[in-house]
Amino acid sequence: MPILLITRPAPAGERFAEAVRAGPEVTVILAPLQKIAPVAADPLPEEVTGVVFTSANGVAQAGRFDLPPGLTAWCVGDRTAQAASEAGFDAVSASGDADDLVALILDRAPLGPLIHLRGEHGVGDVCGRLVAGGTACAERVVYRQVAVPLSPRAAQVLDASDPVVLPLFSPRSARILAESGPFRAPLHVVAISEAVARATADLAPATLRPAPRPDGAAMVAETRTALATLAASGSLEAPPEAG
Repeated sequence: MPILLITRPAPAGERFAEAVRAGPEVTVILAPLQKIAPVAADPLPEEVTGVVFTSANGVAQAGRFDLPPGLTAWCVGDRTAQAASEAGFDAVSASGDADDLVALILDRAPLGPLIHLRGEHGVGDVCGRLVAGGTACAERVVYRQVAVPLSPRAAQVLDASDPVVLPLFSPRSARILAESGPFRAPLHVVAISEAVARATADLAPATLRPAPRPDGAAMVAETRTALATLAASGSLEAPPEAG
Protein backbone atom coordinates (compact mmCIF):
# COMPACT_ATOMS: atom_id res chain seq x y z
CA MET A 1 0.00 0.00 0.00
CA PRO A 2 1.21 3.55 -0.62
CA ILE A 3 2.81 5.53 2.17
CA LEU A 4 2.35 9.27 2.54
CA LEU A 5 5.53 10.88 3.87
CA ILE A 6 5.08 14.49 5.00
CA THR A 7 8.28 16.44 5.63
CA ARG A 8 6.81 19.89 6.37
CA PRO A 9 7.69 21.51 9.72
CA ALA A 10 5.09 21.43 12.48
CA PRO A 11 2.33 22.53 12.64
CA ALA A 12 2.04 22.87 8.86
CA GLY A 13 2.71 19.16 8.39
CA GLU A 14 -0.15 18.17 10.66
CA ARG A 15 -2.51 20.58 8.89
CA PHE A 16 -1.54 19.16 5.52
CA ALA A 17 -2.09 15.58 6.67
CA GLU A 18 -5.53 16.48 7.97
CA ALA A 19 -6.42 18.26 4.74
CA VAL A 20 -5.41 15.30 2.59
CA ARG A 21 -7.63 13.03 4.73
CA ALA A 22 -5.79 9.90 3.68
CA GLY A 23 -7.94 6.79 3.87
CA PRO A 24 -7.29 3.91 6.30
CA GLU A 25 -5.40 2.00 3.59
CA VAL A 26 -2.73 4.71 3.47
CA THR A 27 0.01 4.97 6.09
CA VAL A 28 0.82 8.58 7.01
CA ILE A 29 4.25 9.39 8.42
CA LEU A 30 5.09 12.86 9.73
CA ALA A 31 8.83 13.42 9.45
CA PRO A 32 9.71 17.14 9.47
CA LEU A 33 13.04 17.88 7.80
CA GLN A 34 13.19 21.42 9.17
CA LYS A 35 12.18 23.23 12.33
CA ILE A 36 11.57 26.95 12.71
CA ALA A 37 13.81 28.86 15.12
CA PRO A 38 13.47 32.63 15.73
CA VAL A 39 16.58 34.72 15.19
CA ALA A 40 17.45 38.18 16.45
CA ALA A 41 16.84 40.93 13.93
CA ASP A 42 17.72 44.61 13.69
CA PRO A 43 14.96 47.09 14.53
CA LEU A 44 12.57 47.91 11.72
CA PRO A 45 12.68 51.24 9.86
CA GLU A 46 10.80 54.00 11.68
CA GLU A 47 8.25 54.37 8.89
CA VAL A 48 6.72 51.20 7.48
CA THR A 49 3.60 51.40 5.31
CA GLY A 50 3.23 47.68 4.64
CA VAL A 51 4.72 44.31 5.46
CA VAL A 52 5.56 41.50 3.05
CA PHE A 53 5.11 37.87 4.09
CA THR A 54 6.29 34.89 2.05
CA SER A 55 5.22 32.35 4.67
CA ALA A 56 3.02 31.98 7.72
CA ASN A 57 6.24 31.54 9.69
CA GLY A 58 7.06 35.17 9.00
CA VAL A 59 3.63 36.17 10.25
CA ALA A 60 4.25 34.23 13.46
CA GLN A 61 7.38 36.30 14.11
CA ALA A 62 5.77 39.67 13.33
CA GLY A 63 4.45 40.04 16.87
CA ARG A 64 8.01 40.67 18.05
CA PHE A 65 7.92 44.08 16.35
CA ASP A 66 5.92 47.21 17.04
CA LEU A 67 3.91 47.19 13.83
CA PRO A 68 0.74 49.33 13.74
CA PRO A 69 -2.59 47.44 13.83
CA GLY A 70 -4.36 47.12 10.51
CA LEU A 71 -1.16 47.48 8.49
CA THR A 72 -1.41 46.13 4.95
CA ALA A 73 0.21 42.71 4.64
CA TRP A 74 1.22 41.59 1.16
CA CYS A 75 1.11 37.79 1.30
CA VAL A 76 2.40 35.16 -1.09
CA GLY A 77 -0.60 32.85 -0.75
CA ASP A 78 -3.99 32.33 0.82
CA ARG A 79 -2.76 30.36 3.85
CA THR A 80 -0.23 33.09 4.67
CA ALA A 81 -2.91 35.73 4.15
CA GLN A 82 -5.25 33.89 6.51
CA ALA A 83 -2.54 33.85 9.19
CA ALA A 84 -1.86 37.54 8.63
CA SER A 85 -5.54 38.41 8.87
CA GLU A 86 -5.84 36.46 12.11
CA ALA A 87 -2.83 38.40 13.42
CA GLY A 88 -4.62 41.71 12.80
CA PHE A 89 -3.20 42.73 9.44
CA ASP A 90 -5.15 43.89 6.41
CA ALA A 91 -4.08 40.94 4.30
CA VAL A 92 -3.81 40.90 0.51
CA SER A 93 -3.03 37.54 -1.11
CA ALA A 94 -1.14 36.97 -4.35
CA SER A 95 -2.55 33.41 -4.38
CA GLY A 96 0.64 32.06 -5.89
CA ASP A 97 4.41 32.15 -5.54
CA ALA A 98 7.14 34.77 -5.15
CA ASP A 99 6.79 35.84 -8.77
CA ASP A 100 3.06 36.44 -8.32
CA LEU A 101 3.68 38.38 -5.11
CA VAL A 102 6.24 40.69 -6.71
CA ALA A 103 3.96 41.26 -9.70
CA LEU A 104 0.99 42.06 -7.43
CA ILE A 105 2.90 44.60 -5.35
CA LEU A 106 4.47 46.32 -8.36
CA ASP A 107 1.07 46.48 -10.05
CA ARG A 108 -0.61 48.02 -6.99
CA ALA A 109 2.40 50.34 -6.46
CA PRO A 110 1.89 50.93 -2.71
CA LEU A 111 3.66 53.86 -1.10
CA GLY A 112 6.73 52.55 0.65
CA PRO A 113 8.65 51.67 2.49
CA LEU A 114 7.67 48.03 2.86
CA ILE A 115 9.37 45.54 5.16
CA HIS A 116 9.80 41.88 4.23
CA LEU A 117 9.95 39.56 7.24
CA ARG A 118 11.39 36.27 6.01
CA GLY A 119 13.35 33.14 6.78
CA GLU A 120 17.07 32.65 6.39
CA HIS A 121 16.58 30.50 3.31
CA GLY A 122 14.43 32.63 1.05
CA VAL A 123 13.29 32.03 -2.53
CA GLY A 124 12.76 34.59 -5.24
CA ASP A 125 14.67 37.67 -3.91
CA VAL A 126 11.35 39.40 -3.31
CA CYS A 127 12.72 42.52 -1.66
CA GLY A 128 15.49 43.01 -4.21
CA ARG A 129 13.07 42.72 -7.11
CA LEU A 130 10.65 45.17 -5.50
CA VAL A 131 13.43 47.72 -5.10
CA ALA A 132 14.52 47.16 -8.70
CA GLY A 133 10.89 47.75 -9.74
CA GLY A 134 10.73 51.09 -7.92
CA THR A 135 9.07 50.11 -4.63
CA ALA A 136 10.97 50.97 -1.46
CA CYS A 137 11.53 47.81 0.56
CA ALA A 138 13.80 46.53 3.31
CA GLU A 139 14.02 43.03 4.71
CA ARG A 140 14.75 41.30 7.98
CA VAL A 141 15.60 37.63 8.51
CA VAL A 142 13.44 36.78 11.53
CA TYR A 143 13.62 32.98 11.63
CA ARG A 144 15.90 30.15 10.61
CA GLN A 145 14.88 26.88 8.99
CA VAL A 146 17.03 24.40 10.91
CA ALA A 147 17.65 21.04 9.24
CA VAL A 148 16.33 18.03 11.17
CA PRO A 149 17.72 14.48 10.73
CA LEU A 150 15.50 11.97 9.01
CA SER A 151 13.42 10.11 11.60
CA PRO A 152 14.07 6.37 12.09
CA ARG A 153 10.55 5.52 10.89
CA ALA A 154 10.96 7.64 7.73
CA ALA A 155 14.39 6.13 7.06
CA GLN A 156 12.87 2.66 7.42
CA VAL A 157 10.13 3.17 4.84
CA LEU A 158 12.48 4.94 2.44
CA ASP A 159 14.76 1.91 2.53
CA ALA A 160 11.89 -0.53 1.92
CA SER A 161 10.06 -1.44 -1.28
CA ASP A 162 6.61 0.09 -0.75
CA PRO A 163 5.85 3.15 -2.87
CA VAL A 164 6.11 6.49 -1.07
CA VAL A 165 4.11 9.56 -2.05
CA LEU A 166 6.24 12.55 -1.14
CA PRO A 167 4.74 16.07 -1.29
CA LEU A 168 7.55 18.64 -1.21
CA PHE A 169 7.09 22.35 -0.50
CA SER A 170 10.59 23.81 -0.77
CA PRO A 171 13.82 23.20 -2.70
CA ARG A 172 15.68 23.03 0.60
CA SER A 173 13.53 20.15 1.87
CA ALA A 174 14.29 18.25 -1.32
CA ARG A 175 18.01 18.86 -0.89
CA ILE A 176 18.00 17.89 2.80
CA LEU A 177 16.21 14.66 1.99
CA ALA A 178 18.56 13.85 -0.89
CA GLU A 179 21.54 14.15 1.45
CA SER A 180 20.18 11.15 3.38
CA GLY A 181 19.80 9.03 0.22
CA PRO A 182 19.88 7.20 -2.02
CA PHE A 183 16.66 5.40 -1.18
CA ARG A 184 15.36 2.01 -2.20
CA ALA A 185 11.64 2.87 -2.12
CA PRO A 186 10.07 4.23 -5.31
CA LEU A 187 9.41 7.91 -4.67
CA HIS A 188 6.35 9.54 -6.22
CA VAL A 189 6.99 13.24 -5.71
CA VAL A 190 4.38 15.98 -5.75
CA ALA A 191 6.16 19.35 -6.06
CA ILE A 192 4.60 22.70 -5.23
CA SER A 193 6.57 24.53 -7.94
CA GLU A 194 8.94 24.06 -10.82
CA ALA A 195 11.79 25.21 -8.56
CA VAL A 196 11.01 22.39 -6.14
CA ALA A 197 10.64 19.93 -9.01
CA ARG A 198 14.12 20.83 -10.27
CA ALA A 199 15.56 20.33 -6.78
CA THR A 200 14.35 16.72 -6.70
CA ALA A 201 16.81 15.51 -9.35
CA ASP A 202 19.11 13.87 -6.78
CA LEU A 203 16.14 11.98 -5.33
CA ALA A 204 15.66 10.20 -8.68
CA PRO A 205 11.86 10.05 -8.24
CA ALA A 206 9.94 7.27 -9.94
CA THR A 207 7.39 9.91 -10.95
CA LEU A 208 7.29 13.67 -10.55
CA ARG A 209 4.06 15.67 -10.52
CA PRO A 210 4.29 19.46 -10.25
CA ALA A 211 1.14 20.94 -8.71
CA PRO A 212 -0.89 22.96 -11.22
CA ARG A 213 -0.71 25.98 -8.92
CA PRO A 214 1.84 26.85 -6.22
CA ASP A 215 -0.56 26.70 -3.29
CA GLY A 216 -1.71 24.39 -0.53
CA ALA A 217 -5.07 23.55 -2.08
CA ALA A 218 -3.45 22.38 -5.30
CA MET A 219 -0.94 20.31 -3.33
CA VAL A 220 -3.73 18.66 -1.34
CA ALA A 221 -5.67 17.81 -4.51
CA GLU A 222 -2.60 16.51 -6.36
CA THR A 223 -1.50 14.43 -3.38
CA ARG A 224 -4.96 12.91 -3.01
CA THR A 225 -4.95 11.99 -6.69
CA ALA A 226 -1.47 10.49 -6.45
CA LEU A 227 -2.43 8.34 -3.47
CA ALA A 228 -5.73 7.17 -4.94
CA THR A 229 -4.26 6.31 -8.32
CA LEU A 230 -1.27 4.54 -6.81
CA ALA A 231 -3.45 2.53 -4.43
CA ALA A 232 -5.74 1.46 -7.26
CA SER A 233 -3.20 0.62 -9.93
CA GLY A 234 0.23 0.46 -8.37
CA SER A 235 1.30 3.29 -10.65
CA LEU A 236 0.89 7.03 -10.77
CA GLU A 237 0.27 6.89 -14.50
CA ALA A 238 -3.28 7.81 -15.49
CA PRO A 239 -5.40 4.81 -16.55
CA PRO A 240 -6.15 4.56 -20.30
CA GLU A 241 -9.30 6.27 -21.47
CA ALA A 242 -12.28 4.07 -22.22
CA GLY A 243 -13.04 3.40 -25.87
